[in-house]
Amino acid sequence: MINKNIFALSIRELIRRELDLFPLCQGQDILKLIYQAAYGPKHADQEPDKLMEWLKQEIAEVAADSSFPLLQKIHIHYPFFRLHLGPAMFRKISVEFIHELFLLSIQHPIPSCPLEWDELVSLALNEIKVNFSQNYSFLVNDMAKLALTGGPYHHSHQFKRMYQPHYRLLSQEAMINKPFKLHL
Repeated sequence: MINKNIFALSIRELIRRELDLFPLCQGQDILKLIYQAAYGPKHADQEPDKLMEWLKQEIAEVAADSSFPLLQKIHIHYPFFRLHLGPAMFRKISVEFIHELFLLSIQHPIPSCPLEWDELVSLALNEIKVNFSQNYSFLVNDMAKLALTGGPYHHSHQFKRMYQPHYRLLSQEAMINKPFKLHL
């Protein structure tokens, strides 16, 4: 038997942390976050050389900074993390190491989320209605409409403009097997 209260609490904390970091996020940004937290980086299962090329291109666009946390925990049923590339460049973490962590994250078996997508969205919508201020009520309508499309979910134009998101999704297992060699 699945205890949906535990999942609701995980989703509430996930959304709270996202709104603390990115207060101007939109409904589609929350959907992307929930999707990543539920399914991990499997959607990026491409040729390793192509993934490295994309990473190098993205890093060329990123300024080394420390304004975001290096690791952003996104957790519903299994701990995934967004490794933000700006802080990674600030800490001089090599592109090769980031790429290796990402490949490990794609390759490791990740436990399936026991809830269906529509159940996750329903829990998220309820959590926003009940636990977040009226300032975020617009997220409910935005998310409800977009969730019907089934994805893929990309960051909103506002999110991209305000926060310039550049990160790689990593599994906890990959980071345990290939720990960072520096103080985080």
